[in-house]
Amino acid sequence: MAMDVTLRQLRAYLAVLEAASFSEAARAMHLSQAALSGLIKELENRMGVRLLDRTTRSVSRTVVGEAFEPMVRRVLANCGRTAVTSTTGMLTSMGAGAGTSGPEYVLEGSVFVAGALVQWLRDELGLIERSEDIEPLAASVPDSAGVVVVPAFTGLGAPDWDPHARGAILGLTRGTTKAHIARAALEAIALSSTELIAAMNIDLPAPIAALRVDGGATRNNLLMQMQADFAGIPVVRPRNVETTAMGAAFLAGMEAGVWSSRDENTEMADDERVFEPQMSPYDRQQRLRGWRRSVERTLGWASPE
Repeated sequence: MAMDVTLRQLRAYLAVLEAASFSEAARAMHLSQAALSGLIKELENRMGVRLLDRTTRSVSRTVVGEAFEPMVRRVLANCGRTAVTSTTGMLTSMGAGAGTSGPEYVLEGSVFVAGALVQWLRDELGLIERSEDIEPLAASVPDSAGVVVVPAFTGLGAPDWDPHARGAILGLTRGTTKAHIARAALEAIALSSTELIAAMNIDLPAPIAALRVDGGATRNNLLMQMQADFAGIPVVRPRNVETTAMGAAFLAGMEAGVWSSRDENTEMADDERVFEPQMSPYDRQQRLRGWRRSVERTLGWASPE
């Protein structure tokens, strides 16, 4: 029954996306507008983000056209032709492949709440007007003044895999400002990804030497520098940040015979900027220990008693 409800919620959202108006979407679903709005609300609660603008009854800017559009952040490590079984809670997935050599495999870890955290600060707390405003706000203070945000709105993925974890803002004092919270939010995204990288390094035969990034959030220079500092490796941003879509199109072109080898795609290797780590190893370890201590405070919070 739960799966049926979820499918109805998804169909409702797709109907709103495809229709010219909310009322037209309701008619297409054979529902009243109130019932359709209720299904969307249920889906929003499950995902932890706002999908529908309650004023205009249109698709919210939460998920369309924003600098932090992806709600989930994924870290992938290419394992080549041999699947690697993780011992640290990572997922082994089939990656992409073209030609006759067969598919390649990846280790995958997901941060369930990444861009959605920035959207929450914007839409629910009103700390910023636009998602991209978080960078200058966070950069207006030198650090988070001890504030830590753990965005476990829908539980935690790898490496904890705890559906009962819940979000928390820790370390608040009377001197905490919205800039400190904004900076802590960006740090949470980078620290979550850093834990995934550290876990993958245990599973892989050689540690990850650099992190290649893509997506709207990579336009945030402060976040990219944080990622390099916490992970302790260079972060490489391409000139075209929609690398995932470009790669899929290129592999399809290889299969269709448009290109004969990966070497022909020079645009994929066109790097725009490399962010080098600037944090000392001691400070990095202190921050990672503090993050882990904060995450552990949220584990099992919503467990049935």
